[in-house]
Amino acid sequence: MKKLFLSAVLFLCSSVFANTLEFVVTASAGGPNDTVTRKLAEQIERETDLKIVVVNRPGAAHMIGYSYVQSSNKPTLVLSTPEVLLHPVHKEVHDLYFLGNFYNAVFVSEKSGIKNLQDLRALSTVRFGHGGVNTFSHQAMLQLCQTLNCLDVPFKSGAEGMLGLLSDTIDAYAVVSYGSKQYSGNPRYRAVHRVTAAKGQQWWLRVFGKNVAPADLEKIKAALDKLTPEFYSDIGLLR
Repeated sequence: MKKLFLSAVLFLCSSVFANTLEFVVTASAGGPNDTVTRKLAEQIERETDLKIVVVNRPGAAHMIGYSYVQSSNKPTLVLSTPEVLLHPVHKEVHDLYFLGNFYNAVFVSEKSGIKNLQDLRALSTVRFGHGGVNTFSHQAMLQLCQTLNCLDVPFKSGAEGMLGLLSDTIDAYAVVSYGSKQYSGNPRYRAVHRVTAAKGQQWWLRVFGKNVAPADLEKIKAALDKLTPEFYSDIGLLR
């Protein structure tokens, strides 16, 4: 009887967890990356029989999260940030879904009085913040700084960079894609410029997977194909 009970429990557990995937967030909870990931997880669960567990692994400019993905033996999803294309994990994950190019927005603080690029160019030196060397945020800075005298100031996160604006540590900060909406609706910050990534370099939405069964892959694609323009608008992505 005991064996029969244990077998039933094991069967139920295996049934519950058979279609469970981890969706890894390489940044802290509450930020743009986390928000978009959780919205996508809700959509996938709504449209499929898959169960998504969202796991936050922040730190070291996304490297802790990607190292976690690299060592995972579970079916795993991860939303692309520029670092996924640079970290060794890219050899072990593959594109499940991607859609459209995205831009970087360059922000200044409202109290700075800077209203446009001409005001930035009037500064003798622009203390320019970005998300880290070799990120697309960094590339946006380098592109814009071809016409500015810039002092390179790397930060670990968009939130840290935006706080740098408020504390007058920096004059401008480059924010990547979906992070832009979080700040553009905030009266403390002003977007003064947008830099579009070169075609084919990066996407508005790019989901990578590891150890995902082919049948589950098709379910994920079908679920994400049902995303509406309103969904993208609500989370700061544009189609």
